[in-house]
Amino acid sequence: MKLKIIGIVAFVLLLATSHSAVYFWGASNARGSEHAKCQQQTITGLADTLEQTKSLMDQSNAHNLRLGKTINTMIAANAQSTSEIRRALTTTSHLRIDCVFDDNVMHYIHNAADRADRAASSGIDDAVPTRAAPE
Repeated sequence: MKLKIIGIVAFVLLLATSHSAVYFWGASNARGSEHAKCQQQTITGLADTLEQTKSLMDQSNAHNLRLGKTINTMIAANAQSTSEIRRALTTTSHLRIDCVFDDNVMHYIHNAADRADRAASSGIDDAVPTRAAPE
């Protein structure tokens, strides 16, 4: 009878030990699986963020190129206006002894101011205003 009891106790202990081992093995596998899922979600989120950042950088570069073209156009227009005003002032320098300005000079100055106002109020996306012919 003692042998039966020892056998049953040994069997119960063996059964409990094997169940515990299988439980802990399954739990560690489940933790590993959940950890892998969490890592995959994190990697996917980071990849999406990087893709969005790349898209924003591409847009920024395109805007920067447009801004550079607009600035170059403004520089050329300003240089032309300055040249025209200087030429007009040079041709009428003898009249300014008495602070009299030629109509063409005043027209160039007025047109340059109007173009500057339009360029300042239109923003960087619009074309640079062209110069008007003297009246």
